[in-house]
Amino acid sequence: MKKVRRSVLWFSIIVVFIYLLPKLVFEEGFNYRETLSTKYIAEDTTKIISTQHFIIETPKDWFHIFHCYGEEGEAVGSFITKYGLLKYEYGMFSSTYNIDSIFVFKRDSLIVNRFEIFIGHNNTNEIGIYIPKQHEMEWPFSFFMSQPCKDNKADIIEGIKHMKFKKFYNISRKQE
Repeated sequence: MKKVRRSVLWFSIIVVFIYLLPKLVFEEGFNYRETLSTKYIAEDTTKIISTQHFIIETPKDWFHIFHCYGEEGEAVGSFITKYGLLKYEYGMFSSTYNIDSIFVFKRDSLIVNRFEIFIGHNNTNEIGIYIPKQHEMEWPFSFFMSQPCKDNKADIIEGIKHMKFKKFYNISRKQE
């Protein structure tokens, strides 16, 4: 009987950590397969994070989490950073952070290497970065930084300089 209780206890702990906790921490949920398929390549002072959809150079302490494909098919994920959670969307309906939106009261543009980006600011000190579809991108891309996470702005802009996008829909079927 004691062995059964212990097994039930361990099973409950595993369910909480693997299934329930990510749903509580991340409102969009957690996609284990996509998150675990992320590749990390350590450099001298940075690391390259290669996801299914893009490659970005980040500070060494960042970690990638893929959440889901949204209702419109956009890829939704985030990076865990020392300043907090930095969210992203890559898809047709990525936020543009235009001035007339509810979010933005000020919008700047910037050329970062080969990408033109737009930076939106709101009155609660949150920042959004929008990359319109350019070069090899199949869709627009956007980052969102809450107030404590806004200190990641310089790191994101540096990462965009070397960002590469992969084919969004990689359909490869074996010929039988």
